Amino acid sequence: MKKWLTNLLALGIVAGLVYYVLGRWDELQGLLTVNVGCLATVVGVSLVANLVASKIMQELLRALDVQPSLADLWLIQNAGQLLNYLPMKAGTVLRANYLKRRYGFGYAQFGAFFVQGLLLMTASAAALGLGVLLAVYGLGATPARILAIALAGVLAGSLLALLLPVRPPAGPGRIRRLLRSFLSARKALAGRWRTLGMCTVLALVSYALFAVRLAAVYHSMGVEVHPAGFLILGSLAGAILFLSITPGSLGIRELVLGASAMTLGVAPEVGVLAAMIERAIVLGFTVVVGGSCAGWLWHKYPADFHPPPPEADRPADA
Repeated sequence: MKKWLTNLLALGIVAGLVYYVLGRWDELQGLLTVNVGCLATVVGVSLVANLVASKIMQELLRALDVQPSLADLWLIQNAGQLLNYLPMKAGTVLRANYLKRRYGFGYAQFGAFFVQGLLLMTASAAALGLGVLLAVYGLGATPARILAIALAGVLAGSLLALLLPVRPPAGPGRIRRLLRSFLSARKALAGRWRTLGMCTVLALVSYALFAVRLAAVYHSMGVEVHPAGFLILGSLAGAILFLSITPGSLGIRELVLGASAMTLGVAPEVGVLAAMIERAIVLGFTVVVGGSCAGWLWHKYPADFHPPPPEADRPADA
């Protein structure tokens, strides 16, 4: 039931955004221009961005004594990006199964890796967005103050969840055992400051790449924005990772980027339209590249596409 609710929520948000844009079509139709340069930039940057995301995964996994190849991670990054548009976070399931079957990486360890990576991404995104906002735009306007409060909240919450020490539970039982495994991996990651620093830098690069994609779309539309503004929008795309309550954050990202465009002096309907254009191009890229990677993985490892059994991490003598 839950998977249908998230799908319906995504459809409802997208339908509302389309209705919002169509209601202002007289002013917006002249902006709907996507040239070859824009398409090439968005596609090329998307290829590089997925490579950067794969490198972040590789560095975090190496900190947990797992040595996957960058080529393997690039395959599951592209395939997972497409599959996350499906119900039940199919892309995350693929990553977890692939790492378990190919590298012996337990599901509880994967949970720690996934959560810590997510928190690291959201914290670095919020820090970048907040820093650029304060340095370039200031807090004079109401939209800027609202955005600053939101980013500060995301930053504080992410750092608290990332660094707060938690005592592992003692005693028998599957839940306690899984939680101990999760917290052990979490502690191992928290102590690798060099790895976390490198991943933070790579995360900032990924937000800059997203900013380039949006800048290409805005330029194609003929809308001028301060270059720092695109860094804010790029960081917001990372800061809302924890809000992926719809498949692929469909609708959520467009809504946030459209509303945040007011901070940059851009009408929200223009921001929504730009975000929808960028999404359409990236979705086309994802279908082609991600579909090719998913097809290859399905042919070679079909079992990896199924949810793991509930007892998957239980030792034989448990």
